[in-house]
Amino acid sequence: MSSVALGAVLAVCAGLLYNGGVALQSLEARKTPSQWAWRATLISRLLRRRRWILGLAIGLLGWPLQAVSLLMAPLAVVQPALALGLILLLVVGARLGEHVGARDVVAVLALVAGVGALAAIGHAPHFGKGPSLWAFVAFAAFAVVAGGAALVARRRPIDVRVSAGMGGVSLAASGMSTALAAAALHRGDTDAIIGWVLVTAVAGAVGLLAEMSALQHLSASRVAPVEQAIEIVLPVLMSPVIGAGPIATTPLGVIGTLLAAAVVTVSAIVLLESSKAIRSVIEEREGASPDTSAP
Repeated sequence: MSSVALGAVLAVCAGLLYNGGVALQSLEARKTPSQWAWRATLISRLLRRRRWILGLAIGLLGWPLQAVSLLMAPLAVVQPALALGLILLLVVGARLGEHVGARDVVAVLALVAGVGALAAIGHAPHFGKGPSLWAFVAFAAFAVVAGGAALVARRRPIDVRVSAGMGGVSLAASGMSTALAAAALHRGDTDAIIGWVLVTAVAGAVGLLAEMSALQHLSASRVAPVEQAIEIVLPVLMSPVIGAGPIATTPLGVIGTLLAAAVVTVSAIVLLESSKAIRSVIEEREGASPDTSAP
């Protein structure tokens, strides 16, 4: 097995942990008052609930696997490979007795084919001298947008779709900073390692707050497609901009990578939006259903 393929496998394992964790967290987030959205109070209250803490712990276990995978495969391969973790939810749903339809099967096959194509096209990760100036510009822009959203949320309720989108952008930023931390580790640059790990922690914290704020109003099956699409596409497109290496080494490889990433993204959205089996795992089966309309 090539290093790129092994990196993709590790990313799939990380995706399994991420998706399993958020399924547990979503059940608790929907029981919290809406006025806590985008406030530290939301996280502090959720930290008192064992099921939410278990979901957080499961998700955190995925980060080291993602970091190691980025030492073996480029960002353009690792981020889409994380989407294969959705298959875990499909399998669990089927075990609970939910019907797995033909559309679900086709979406899974397309996911596997897309990630397989990315692993075949992908090259060994490029570890240069460090990120370009554009990397810092990109993360500064992320900080401004995240800060703006937090300030607006303190004055009035923020649109739940904005929270879901910010969750995706934050998770994408976390993936990109993880790639830069892995590159710094390869170079042995201790200061850069510490810096990018801190950026990852901040981006992850903002993503967690935004995601839980969205899950207060919408089910995970409505929030996850938005986040998953942004989390896959943005790092792939930004990879050369942030200094994490080119998307591919040839023009044909770039086209193939973008097409494969698009297949993975569409397949993930189809799975999340249409699969009854997945919804049976990530939505509560008793009690009041969440409001499915954005405020």
